[in-house]
Amino acid sequence: DKSVTAAWVSQSVVRCSLPTRDAGNVTVSMSVDCGVTFTGGLRFEYLSSKTVQAVSPSHGPVNGGTVVSLVGTGLGDEESCWFGKMRVRASVHASGEVVCRAPAYESVGEVRVWVGGPSDATSSAARYVYGESVEVSLLSPSSGDTSGGTVVEVIGRGFSEDSMQCRFGDKVTDATVVSSTALACATPAMEGAAVVGVSASNNGVDYSPGVEFAYFAPISLHSLVPSKGSIVGGYV
Repeated sequence: DKSVTAAWVSQSVVRCSLPTRDAGNVTVSMSVDCGVTFTGGLRFEYLSSKTVQAVSPSHGPVNGGTVVSLVGTGLGDEESCWFGKMRVRASVHASGEVVCRAPAYESVGEVRVWVGGPSDATSSAARYVYGESVEVSLLSPSSGDTSGGTVVEVIGRGFSEDSMQCRFGDKVTDATVVSSTALACATPAMEGAAVVGVSASNNGVDYSPGVEFAYFAPISLHSLVPSKGSIVGGYV
């Protein structure tokens, strides 16, 4: 029920601009007498407008590899995610969530993320931020008892003001950001003496390679021999 003016391309091709309408199937026909009569009848499907409402996580390292979930409307059975000009394959879960792996990017900065094709960017894009990769190089102290609570200074790089986390083995704790190269993390309790890897993350998904931290059994004092001595010292 909507007519548009066609542009002649050749004897077998015309080009028409798509009028707006609701999602669904329509019949496309053509007139050569200014709209008096129409012939033909080919099926065309209008798809729902694609809108990405949430991206999780919303940031990751420039070396890529972050598994990103996109939630929105009209995403359908899309096979592609776009990060700026970079296209990657997507998978669609039963819930309608689109999952894709962020590609490596040339520099730190913000890009637009959407699903579908290049023409879908205008209405559906969301924001994704590429940042410096997180690295851990040194722990101080590098050991503590299994009861936990030891405050460890984590030295490295790529630490941001976002929600940083430390991971001791498979246990995650929140970190306090001291600077872009230092964190403070309290050790979680551990079931027994062990050596675990300590890594850091600024998005809860990508963790740095680990640096070793040694857990030892809590130290307890039972007796002193002798239990007294001179004020001048020297006793063993």
